[in-house]
Amino acid sequence: MTLCTLCAGVRFEDLFMGLAISWYRTILDLRASAEACELCALFVSAVDKPLLDRFNCPLYLAGSCKLRKNAAADYVPHQIQWVDVYVGVPDTGGLASGENASTQVAAVEGQLVYKDRRLRAKIASLHVACDNESSVFADRIYFRPIGPADSVASIRNWFEKCKSSHTTCGGANFGVAAMPTRLVDVGEEGKAPRLIATAGSVSQYLALSHRWGGACIIQTTRANLEKHKQIIPLEDLCATFRDAIAITKKLGYQFIWIDSLCIIQDSPADWEREATCMATIYQNATLTLAAACATSGDTGLFQPRNPPSAVSMSDGGQGQTTTYVLQKPHGRSFKDEVVDGPLNTRAWCLQERHLSGRTVNFGHTQLFWECQTTVWEEWSRATCSAYDRFSGNLTDGFIKHLSTFPWNKGPTPAQRRDAADEYSTWYSLVSRYSRRAMTVADDKLPAISGLASVFASYRHDTYAAGLWQRDLPIGLLWCADRGQKLTCPAKYRAPSWSWAARDGSIESTYSWDGSIEIEDVAPVIETAGSDPYGRVISGLLGLRGALEKINLGRALGQAESDFSWPPANVQLLDNGGKLIGNGCLDNSDEVEDSTQIFCLMIFRVEVGFRPFALDRLQQRGDWAWCLLLKLICDQKYTRVGLAQVHQAVFSGEKSLITII
Repeated sequence: MTLCTLCAGVRFEDLFMGLAISWYRTILDLRASAEACELCALFVSAVDKPLLDRFNCPLYLAGSCKLRKNAAADYVPHQIQWVDVYVGVPDTGGLASGENASTQVAAVEGQLVYKDRRLRAKIASLHVACDNESSVFADRIYFRPIGPADSVASIRNWFEKCKSSHTTCGGANFGVAAMPTRLVDVGEEGKAPRLIATAGSVSQYLALSHRWGGACIIQTTRANLEKHKQIIPLEDLCATFRDAIAITKKLGYQFIWIDSLCIIQDSPADWEREATCMATIYQNATLTLAAACATSGDTGLFQPRNPPSAVSMSDGGQGQTTTYVLQKPHGRSFKDEVVDGPLNTRAWCLQERHLSGRTVNFGHTQLFWECQTTVWEEWSRATCSAYDRFSGNLTDGFIKHLSTFPWNKGPTPAQRRDAADEYSTWYSLVSRYSRRAMTVADDKLPAISGLASVFASYRHDTYAAGLWQRDLPIGLLWCADRGQKLTCPAKYRAPSWSWAARDGSIESTYSWDGSIEIEDVAPVIETAGSDPYGRVISGLLGLRGALEKINLGRALGQAESDFSWPPANVQLLDNGGKLIGNGCLDNSDEVEDSTQIFCLMIFRVEVGFRPFALDRLQQRGDWAWCLLLKLICDQKYTRVGLAQVHQAVFSGEKSLITII
């Protein structure tokens, strides 16, 4: 490695303390030096701004650190993340006499912001990475080098950290657990895998979460079941399956659960039985391998990784010489690769992710760890948050979040508001789930049944086709996302009052103060099999409530709601043509002009709860959440939408009706 004199003189401590170091060169000097100096060349390649007339401006180096408070409640550098190059104005002496580096920086949202007036514009940045965990700098450097795609070093390190410090993630899963009906025995080195029947035995095993995509996925059927018990040729497996078996062996495990191989795919009885066990399959797995970046089985877990351009730096620390690495940014975040990744668009994979105790996500650029306690990225030492995880810190897993509920395994609160946050967890999951795709429309309820069964074990509530009986009035308050139309599947799947009856993106409303206005709420659900969380073949909802006939007005655009309610897509009128509310039809194409529409008051919003501008308050008045219903016959109705309607519309008289 060749460094110029100026680069060789860069001190780690100066960068770590946030000093803006005069580099005694211009961009023209830097480019000239790049021909012989590796670090100068790396900085030149990282320049991301047009410099125009700044070629002769002086350059400065500065470290960018994450901060934390010390005992005196002052922000101090904690971990260095970047080395930045700035163009500036000539150095007039640097810091004034007696001042220290803290006068050059301000702590803004945990980041160093430079106050040095010499600095004008940042033109390049390099990651600072620790290339040796035994280095004296290790705890002070944020980034870590990313290893080969099939390396298990990070996985083993994460697993041991989780095992030793995460009590919520522990338990039997780290030892042995009840095994699924069948598992793939990955075989010893040089031997092909095979399918085994576990016969109720216990052992450690891994599980795979993947999407089939357009790949030709090998499946176990009644015809080849016995053959698979003898051998499953590796060459018959898709890339994702081969990689999963390889990583299972590398980690030292013998068994892995793969859905298409461990469930007899052409046996409805076996499929239903195994689908009801989905929660325990993923919960009991020692580790889940998730093909986060794979669009099909042909993609595989291991993606090619080009090593980043990097320069190793030597420095003295605590009396000894050590090294660190400056490199061009090359990884993508947990949000990009996992939360917004292709695997996270599939319906079945929602519960596979949230029910797993520990998951390794294989991304395009790096590995990611998820457990019930935290999220880690391969390229850093820090805990990562994600908007689709739980609790206020957005790091907790689903099961850990459930275990923190105040009603955990206890009696139901007397007041609904005391359980509102707990039920909102379910409604949030359903909203995310509705945005995901599935191949078989009939899987709408089975693909979330594992999450439902776990929620029920904590909540001690009765499931009703995707909703919960004790919170059913609030559970009815779902509607299409803004600008969306919800469609019905070709085959009956759920009663109209359940979100499961529709395809498309929905949102739920559950955070209002007020009173429930329906009484004698009695759902009746008939399921296709023994699983109360599985497929539904019929359902109805009996209740007593205030019901009024209304008329549909003109259609509303996305920003036209009279009630400041973004999903609203139609005005609601009384018989005299007066505006009485806004509605969100599930699908306006399904409602003809001649259709008789009725409005059922579900939830009367408290007068004092009005988080709106004054003009909107005057327009809205005292209002209520209502269901829009279509009369079928003799007090039988079907749902067609949700509405916000003036309370004065309702006479107060209540009728006994049935919604199917």
